[in-house]
Amino acid sequence: MFPNACHEAKELDTAGKNALNETIRAHLNKLQDRFNDYFPEKHVDDDWVRDPFGVEMESVTPSNEESQLVELSCDRLLKKKFTEVTLPQFWCSAVMTEYASLATHAMKIILPFSTTCLCESGFSALVQLKTKQRNKLNIEHDLRVALSTITPDFKTLVRNKKHPQLSH
Repeated sequence: MFPNACHEAKELDTAGKNALNETIRAHLNKLQDRFNDYFPEKHVDDDWVRDPFGVEMESVTPSNEESQLVELSCDRLLKKKFTEVTLPQFWCSAVMTEYASLATHAMKIILPFSTTCLCESGFSALVQLKTKQRNKLNIEHDLRVALSTITPDFKTLVRNKKHPQLSH
């Protein structure tokens, strides 16, 4: 990547090499911190979020939510629901009504990935809409349509639209 870096580093004196090493070390430490922000290490305490029915209670940090987790893990209806829906749907719909604080805590753990994903898809849609030819257009409504998960019913929209020129 840097063909001259090795040659330049060999010509440095001891103080220069130490300064270069410190600069590289500081840069790598900052890079490691940024990676840890984006990809935090897996916490053993969070295993109950991915599988509330298979986690051992000894691994859960004692809290006021531990008793709710014990009750949840014994509920056969919720266990059946867990196998039928996705993880966010399970915590949002099925658990939120009975175990609100537990579900809220679980969603705080699940949420960062989904918001990052939505942000990235928003930027991708914006890049596709804002081309060189369309750089002055107001794309607010186009972006809303591009990011929506709802498919428009074009037949109904066209049928409800008044057509003043019936001869064409």
